[in-house]
Amino acid sequence: MAEPSGGGGGMEEEINTVVQEYLQFHDLNATLAAFESELSAQGKSIPSSSSEAVINEVKDSMLAAYDVGDYDEFFQLWNAYIPNHIRSSEGQKMEFYVNIYFAIYPINPIVNNPETR
Repeated sequence: MAEPSGGGGGMEEEINTVVQEYLQFHDLNATLAAFESELSAQGKSIPSSSSEAVINEVKDSMLAAYDVGDYDEFFQLWNAYIPNHIRSSEGQKMEFYVNIYFAIYPINPIVNNPETR
């Protein structure tokens, strides 16, 4: 495939990053390794800082939703960003405890007492 002319290197790098994140999200690790190997062979690289920023943003959003008892927001992020293989194995126990936390959150005396916040 011919490279586009006109200095589209930034766009190509952005597309490569999106492809990398897609493969990571869907746990396509062999395909991801092949993709990164091909890019490396062509002398191209994928910046990792954007995916780290996304991870930190999602983590912060999940913790904020957890702290304020926002069940819907927390599980929307949980379902969108926690891979299926984790949710169906070791994540089940964690999900169970988080559901208990959100079930008792409204009756927690610390939550209902503004002086303790």
